[in-house]
Amino acid sequence: MSETREGTGRDLIVVEPDRKSRSITVARRAPTVVLPTPRKSRARRVSLVVFEGLAGLVLLCGLIAVGFYVALLRGPVPVPFLIAPLESAINTELAGVRVAIGSVILQRGRWGGVRLRLRNVALRDEDGDVVARAPLAAVRLSTEALMHGRIAPKQVDFIEPRLLVSYTPEGGLTLSFGRGADNERPGNGREPPQAAPAAPATAAPARPDEGGGRRIDLAQMLSRASERARSGNDAASFLTSFGLRDAVVVLDRPGQQTAWRVPSMIIQLDHRQKRSIITGKARVMSDGEPWTLVFRAEDSQKQKSLTISLDADGLVPARLAASLDGLAGLRALDSRVKLNMVLTLDRRGDIQATSTRLVLGPGHIRVGKAAGEALAIEGGDVVLRYERAKPGEIQVAESVLSGAWGNVRFAGLVKQVGPDAGVGDWRFDLAAKEGRLAGREPGSPTFAIDRLQLAGRILAATDTLRLETARLEFGGAAFAMTGDVRQLGTSPQLKLSGVVGAMPVKTLAAVWPHALAPGGRDWLRAHVSAGQVLGGRFTIANSPGAAAGRAPSDGGFHISLEIKGEQLVVNYLDGQPPLHLPQVTARLEGAVFELVAPTGTLALGNGRAIRVTDGRFTIADVHQPTSIGEIAFRAQGSADEALDL
Repeated sequence: MSETREGTGRDLIVVEPDRKSRSITVARRAPTVVLPTPRKSRARRVSLVVFEGLAGLVLLCGLIAVGFYVALLRGPVPVPFLIAPLESAINTELAGVRVAIGSVILQRGRWGGVRLRLRNVALRDEDGDVVARAPLAAVRLSTEALMHGRIAPKQVDFIEPRLLVSYTPEGGLTLSFGRGADNERPGNGREPPQAAPAAPATAAPARPDEGGGRRIDLAQMLSRASERARSGNDAASFLTSFGLRDAVVVLDRPGQQTAWRVPSMIIQLDHRQKRSIITGKARVMSDGEPWTLVFRAEDSQKQKSLTISLDADGLVPARLAASLDGLAGLRALDSRVKLNMVLTLDRRGDIQATSTRLVLGPGHIRVGKAAGEALAIEGGDVVLRYERAKPGEIQVAESVLSGAWGNVRFAGLVKQVGPDAGVGDWRFDLAAKEGRLAGREPGSPTFAIDRLQLAGRILAATDTLRLETARLEFGGAAFAMTGDVRQLGTSPQLKLSGVVGAMPVKTLAAVWPHALAPGGRDWLRAHVSAGQVLGGRFTIANSPGAAAGRAPSDGGFHISLEIKGEQLVVNYLDGQPPLHLPQVTARLEGAVFELVAPTGTLALGNGRAIRVTDGRFTIADVHQPTSIGEIAFRAQGSADEALDL
């Protein structure tokens, strides 16, 4: 008889046989093998299904992209679902007006890319009237907005718009638009040119009512838009720049409009918690001359004001003013200028204060077109200031002007005296603080300026500069002049008269203006070695019928000059003894020079002299390179003295 015992949970089996054998047999159980469940096979099947789905999706997207690009090759593709979000984003930035987009399209770019374009963009005021139109606008979407699940523009460029910028005391600084040239027809899919040739600034611009006739209060629009954008709760917080391409900017002044071309302009927007900063750069063509403009506008919530800083480089005021009637003073300045201007405006757009600095380069201050009618300058620094508390007044802060003729530091005041801004008369009063006059010839003496004052009026209606006081004193000499200059800087009509004070002849020769009768000045320097000027008078004119009906000499100024002098030493001929004249009268009438001496002596040396009477020296044309002179006099002396002569 045997008994079997199995250890529960063990691997050993004990078998106990009958007692006769007295033995125990031990055996080991074979281990149980458990087969795993097939999980990895199921994961592979799921991955394969996902991969096949993604591949199909990619293939589908690729087919859509290919089909979309083929459609782009045929022409623009409309995307009307973008109209509403783009309108909303731009409307938030342009507070006070609302944009209406005719259509939104995608089109192929020049280099194969895809570009987003807006067509028939119109700006409407709060009454729904159109105040602006642009045939085309380029849009770049904001990546940051897309990551937030929104559609908003990052940059908007208006292409070929027409803008009207004007300022009036009643309306402040305003902006309106006219219809742009409709070069971009719906459906043609072509990109407007990046730059267009500049039209002359005198081109006849559109009247304000061409684009609807409404105006935008620029300062108010910027202030309201900045306040809304600073909150950061709308799409305006994603809009960082505006641009203009091939724009026409019309400057509207009372009674006049002037058109400038703006090939490119970019405006950057930076909205912060307490203020908004707008910066930009533009390339402008005015009167065929290019110049650049860099500007910065800051809207301060605390100060409730808008500050605009302008920096222009390459401006030529004479050419700029050729298209802006009434700016007679600027027409005379033919020099490249760097301009820095800071304007402070209130929320209504009224100018509160301005500060302007003009850094002048080498050039001329011209009275007329001829080179002989210009005062050459080597440089200058002019500072102008305006405050609303003193309406109609422009303060000329301490400024400097320099050239081969010397230098002068001056200051003064320009004040409007007419009834209406922009069309009234201006009164000016400038005085020198210090300065020096220098002769043009090497070794010429220099003189400290004792007094220099210019006062008068600018008559905008007739484009006339009226000198009421012009006085210069230096080295014991004095000049004074009054008169009118019309059409300054172009074909001027002059009628000036003045007096000359007592001074040495050498002083007169050294400071004789280069532009006035240079032939008479050269003869005086070459042939009169000593003497004293007692005084005289002169007139300068070139208007018809002026100066006793005589025509202007040499196409320039007609000068009538009469000077009395004493104790002159005249070297009338090379190699001949000098002529001593106790009393003389010198006259210059146009091109004719005449020197009259009642008495005089010719010193022969060794104490001998010939007495002359009724002396007259005449030059028919002092403007000729080689002048012919005629001498007539009566002489009294011995035969030996005559032979010596």
